[in-house]
Amino acid sequence: MSRSPHARWIIFALMVTIIIDVMGGGLVFPLFPHLFLDQNSVLMATSASLSSRHIYYAIAMGAWPLGIFFGTPYWGALSDQSGRKKMLAICLLGTAVTYVLGGLSLEAGSLWLFIASRFISGFFAGSFALAQAAIADVSLPEEKARNMSWITLALSIGLVVGPFTTSITSLPELSKWFSSASPFWFAAILACLNIASIMSLLPETFTKDNSTKVTFMKAVTSFTFIFTDKRLRVLAWISLAVQMGWGFYILTVPLFLAQRFRLSTHDIGLFFSVLGLTLMFMQLFVQPHIFKRFSLRACFIAGSVLCGSTFLLGFFVPTLIMHWIIMIVGSTGDLLSYSALMAICSNSVGSKEQGKVMGGAGALFGLAWVIIACMLAPIVNYDIVIPFLLAGAGFLLGAFLMGFYHPVQSTQQEEQ
Repeated sequence: MSRSPHARWIIFALMVTIIIDVMGGGLVFPLFPHLFLDQNSVLMATSASLSSRHIYYAIAMGAWPLGIFFGTPYWGALSDQSGRKKMLAICLLGTAVTYVLGGLSLEAGSLWLFIASRFISGFFAGSFALAQAAIADVSLPEEKARNMSWITLALSIGLVVGPFTTSITSLPELSKWFSSASPFWFAAILACLNIASIMSLLPETFTKDNSTKVTFMKAVTSFTFIFTDKRLRVLAWISLAVQMGWGFYILTVPLFLAQRFRLSTHDIGLFFSVLGLTLMFMQLFVQPHIFKRFSLRACFIAGSVLCGSTFLLGFFVPTLIMHWIIMIVGSTGDLLSYSALMAICSNSVGSKEQGKVMGGAGALFGLAWVIIACMLAPIVNYDIVIPFLLAGAGFLLGAFLMGFYHPVQSTQQEEQ
């Protein structure tokens, strides 16, 4: 039995929120290679060299996680003070505006407006962390894990719908009806509709606390506690390793598919849609049974070794068929390792620190991907398959470091 009589409506509204939020990344990823590699790109000059195209590709890719790094802990802290519903609505409004800016940048051919729109989009992408907090607010302890899984399912649906929308609108026979900006207009409309659903369906799930003043810099820098807290510091380095591994793969694979195999936006969109379907299948039918039979540590190590070994194949056997296999198997391993790691992190702290930990994890994700974006251009200019070697190494390093992790029980946990 849930704490709130409207729990089902709340979960539904939050799922729609996450679907729209994740669609943002899903809509853009299939477009990125052709926005920067095509000779007739609206964002790049025809005379631009391949190395300069790689640089701007990396900058545009890095702008989104940079925004996440600054925005996620800030919106999470504000939601503890002003409530989840209000902050969710603000994040969705900001997301809608950034979709409009993204569409306008493509219509106007403005590279820097496009990059700015990606940064702002990341800054307002706090919906996932806020939705997790809201789910925790309305769930009893015994149903929390199950209810959280609906949010993960929504993430997977967003990864299917976003790339599939871009794939359909990029078909040559539909070019008279759609442009590269069309997915952005579509997402902006959905985001606005979602604001209406949040305001009408979602009751406030959190008792506001105005006793602590939230400042931007305090919120942004608060994530560093995961590197200093004795309960979490090993987990922080493990998380950084696997996040960099996943980031190297995700940020490189669309560029690799377009440059090495000349895949179209339509084909890359289908590639990411299958990735999302794989995550959905794992989340619904496989992962629950694995977690029932094995410990979280064993699940993390197995998922990381599977993912790392698979990504190494992308370096040694860089064929198209192999990369389809790598995507399916690798995403399966990543979901298993990520879910296990987040559960381990959650279990390492007290109940009053859950929001702080999840916000820190979100900021760490942004930090890892920003680091990758800074390294990406020179690496792919040298050899575009090297990021897959680094992706595999990141996951294998995370699995290795988990062998040195030993849970540390705090005074607060002992009292509980």
